[in-house]
Amino acid sequence: MSKTNKILAFIAVISILLGGVIFVISMASLNFDFTKLNNKKLIENTIQINEEFNNISIDVDTSDINFILNNEENKVVVKETEKEKHEVKVIDDTLTITLINDKELIDYIGINFYELKVDIYLSNSSYNDLLINNSTGDINIPNYFTFDNIDINGSTGDVKVNSNVNNNLNIDLSTGDIEINNIKRKAR
Repeated sequence: MSKTNKILAFIAVISILLGGVIFVISMASLNFDFTKLNNKKLIENTIQINEEFNNISIDVDTSDINFILNNEENKVVVKETEKEKHEVKVIDDTLTITLINDKELIDYIGINFYELKVDIYLSNSSYNDLLINNSTGDINIPNYFTFDNIDINGSTGDVKVNSNVNNNLNIDLSTGDIEINNIKRKAR
């Protein structure tokens, strides 16, 4: 190996080590909280639901979805970004939650560790149909809810269904964990 190549290799190794030291010092100053590197800020919004509904339809890409029994009122609390907003409304007896993605190509560049989230606070424990389309978010349906039918489609998110299902339960995922508890089959 020539003297020039040895010098260049030494400079490369020193640069890599120096970069590693700078990275560790920088992350230590942030208490190793990688979420502080986000170039997008999460906004929390609460949407009150005043109309009555018996069905729920959710179409989001990456949002985690949680159902919460709330005896006082129906509301949806979302964590979203300025260009990834959740639209919540009641249409034809169905609570619909849809993610409106207005991101442009440049918005996908950067460091993002945030998770979009949808918390659905429901005053009733019994509903007809639940339809969820979600690519990568996790879904949690606790045991104090009852649905006639549940249909969940997704790619890689985890699904936990503890609720009662009177008729049909359909979960279609590419990968991801599925946990089902408290399901009782009705006698015919």
